[in-house]
Amino acid sequence: MTSVKAQGNKRFRASSVAFACGVLALAVALQACGKKAGPRPPEALAPAPVQFLAAKGAVDAVVLSWQPPKETASGEDLVDLAGYVVKRSAYSKDEEADFEDIAEVPVPTVEPGAVPQSRGIAFRDDTVQPGKAYEYAVVGVNESGVEGGSTSVVRVTFIGESSVIETFAVGGKQ
Repeated sequence: MTSVKAQGNKRFRASSVAFACGVLALAVALQACGKKAGPRPPEALAPAPVQFLAAKGAVDAVVLSWQPPKETASGEDLVDLAGYVVKRSAYSKDEEADFEDIAEVPVPTVEPGAVPQSRGIAFRDDTVQPGKAYEYAVVGVNESGVEGGSTSVVRVTFIGESSVIETFAVGGKQ
């Protein structure tokens, strides 16, 4: 009988240890999951749309410029902006825009001790062809690779420095 009792105690101790480990793991998981609220979808942490998207025709290119977003799509301070994706679509009034990523633009770096410039970001598209029309959108990307949305599209009919520029408000992702 003593041997049965000893086995029972071992089982009791083993199951108590397993139970304690399970409770500890659950407590750690709950503590690490969403400090102030529940977990949020990645889209909520995506950068808000870039501001003041503009275009200008140059002799042999289209130059886009914009101001960086200052917050996430959910309105929090944006602290992990990694860069931007420039999207372009050949424009046709008979077809829906089919945007393709044409460039990734990193966030400009600031040397230690230097004063950051408040000027916007610029990108030069020198793959345009005279007489063709293009639509552009620019979206921010966070360090997790999640793209933000766009609230404006710039249409450029490229004819060098005399290019025709139109800006449109849009909603959603490009």
